[in-house]
Amino acid sequence: MLYSSTLLPLKNTSYAEPAVADKFLCVLCELDFPNQAECDIHLKEHPEQWSCCPVCMYFRNHYPIHTVGELFEHLLCKHTVKSLQPKGLKIVCNLCQSLFSCEPTAPLSIKRCEERMIRHILYACCGTQICFLCNDSVVYSPDKLKKHRVSEHRMVWMFEVFSEIPHLQYI
Repeated sequence: MLYSSTLLPLKNTSYAEPAVADKFLCVLCELDFPNQAECDIHLKEHPEQWSCCPVCMYFRNHYPIHTVGELFEHLLCKHTVKSLQPKGLKIVCNLCQSLFSCEPTAPLSIKRCEERMIRHILYACCGTQICFLCNDSVVYSPDKLKKHRVSEHRMVWMFEVFSEIPHLQYI
């Protein structure tokens, strides 16, 4: 393996906890809300809705999802690898090997890193040939998938691409 390390179990992160005092962030779009109830309503109104894991469906498996939080936990448990390195905690996408790093002793940093990985898998991962937002099993070449994401999901795709640029991140 490219990243030898001690594998860390995924702690049961509640995506209902405030990321910052008195602030609740949507995991999918990072809008902030004054309370969990408003954040939950917003999350239910997102156009992206899944009844099963889109990654598992890509590999012809069916893993039913009942809540968005359940999908987030499943994505982190089954489709990423966490490892503790001398320079911090690393989370690697199993599909494309994209890597996100964070400070292992800072719970907010870990949570933010996990949320970035969730958004990466759902919105920008280049290790698949289908769009996880449409989730309609249409197969694309890598170039056509990128063009599809730009044309059909422009706002989501642009947000994810810009959030990958270090000087544009607010973490």
